[in-house]
Amino acid sequence: MKFIKALWLLLLVPFPLWAATADLTVGGSNGPISVAVGTPVSFDVLVDCGSSSDELIYVPGTAGPKGGDVSSEVGWDIRNDTASTIRIDSFGVSWDCVNDPGGVCSSWLFDYVKFEKNQPVIDPNKIFEAISPTDANNSFPLTTFDTNVGKTAPYQTPYLDIAPGETVQINEMEFVDSNGDKINPVPAGTSVEFTVTWGDSNGNTYIEIFTVTW
Repeated sequence: MKFIKALWLLLLVPFPLWAATADLTVGGSNGPISVAVGTPVSFDVLVDCGSSSDELIYVPGTAGPKGGDVSSEVGWDIRNDTASTIRIDSFGVSWDCVNDPGGVCSSWLFDYVKFEKNQPVIDPNKIFEAISPTDANNSFPLTTFDTNVGKTAPYQTPYLDIAPGETVQINEMEFVDSNGDKINPVPAGTSVEFTVTWGDSNGNTYIEIFTVTW
C-alpha cells in the first residue's frame, strides 16, 4: 500500500531533474501523519529549481575583515563543490546588523566587490565601482557584473569560471559611508550577518550566509 502511494505521488509530482531541493509535507508538517482509512490527504510540494547553498559554497572560517584590518572591507573564500564548472556572472548581498555599537552598519552603503589577485584573477577589477553606492534597505540586489573581472587576459570577461573543486578568494567587499569613504576603524564588537548571492550564466543562484565580527 505504501509503495502504491509513493508511486502515485511520483507520477503526479513533476520534479524537475535539475531541482536543488524538493520538500514534501502535509499541512506544512513533514512529521508522521495519521489519518483515517479512506480520508483524502493533500500533499504540499515545494521545489527549488535554481537556488543552492551546497554547490558554490562559503568556505567555513574564511570570512573576516579584509586582511585582518579593522576597516569596512570583508573577505572570504568560495568553493565549487560540484563536478561541473560554474560560470558566475552576477552578485548580490544583503546584511543584518547583529550588533552595531557605533551605528555604522545601519547606515553604510555597498560599494564594490573584488576577487583576490592570482586567486585566480590576475589584476582584478572592482566590480560595481561604477555604480553609485547603495544600501537599498540593507541590500544590493543580484546584479550582473558591470565590468570584466580582471584587467588582463584571460580574465578580460564579465564572468568567472570556477572549476570543480576550485577555491576562489574574495579580496574585498567594501562598504562606505554617505560620503563614499570606507569606514576605518569599524567599532570593535560590530557584528554583521551577510547573505551573499551569486548568479551563474545558466540562471542558477547560489546563496552563502556568514557572519563577520570586528
